[in-house]
Amino acid sequence: MTKRQSHQQGPDPLTRLAELAAEHGPRVGMERVEDPAEIARRLDLAGPSRELLSIVPSADIPLAAMMSSWDADMAILASGVLTRAMYHTEAARRPEILGYLAALAAEGMAVRVRPLLPSRTVVIDRALVVVAAEPGAAGGAALFITEPVMVETFVAQFAALWKSGRAIGDARSDSLSEEVIRETLAMLTSGVTDATAAHQLGVSLRTVRRRVAAVLELLNASSRFEAGVKAAEAGWL
Repeated sequence: MTKRQSHQQGPDPLTRLAELAAEHGPRVGMERVEDPAEIARRLDLAGPSRELLSIVPSADIPLAAMMSSWDADMAILASGVLTRAMYHTEAARRPEILGYLAALAAEGMAVRVRPLLPSRTVVIDRALVVVAAEPGAAGGAALFITEPVMVETFVAQFAALWKSGRAIGDARSDSLSEEVIRETLAMLTSGVTDATAAHQLGVSLRTVRRRVAAVLELLNASSRFEAGVKAAEAGWL
């Protein structure tokens, strides 16, 4: 891992957890739970009252799996809980997933995407962290962490990742949405200049360039031509 990648991913809470365990014993404010049903039951019991932070690192999320939590997400938002969620950029590359994330944002969830994310993580009211016990694994065991130092570390990691993420469907002029992506791709494929596009769209030249950069990142394209090719492959064109 390069120094730049390490910086992008923020501090490593699991490494810090191992250090704490070595210093103070193997179960410092932490419990490993193996049974998925028990994990779900405990998460229900620990429902947030103020804040919910989540990281979903999978680059290939079935839309049906995401939609299955819609009612629960809406109930949390309706209760006034500040909810922030981060997803892998590659997952949002598909129009149907981007559309779903934008729908969540329209209901009040703050949503961002970025290309590098750590393990599946949920932080509840800055008092409990639930993190996948094995990075990259879907389902399986989870660690329930209440050690304050560790919780603070996970919150700090989330904040660092959040700061560098791309917003989905919020009020900012360069936030990614289906409309913005399709407008930007239409501009790229038509061959008009950024200045002309800015005039046509009624936004600043800086905004157009930020949108182009965001779309290139979303599609993992290194050039505007490549963005057009990958957009067609992903179903945008």
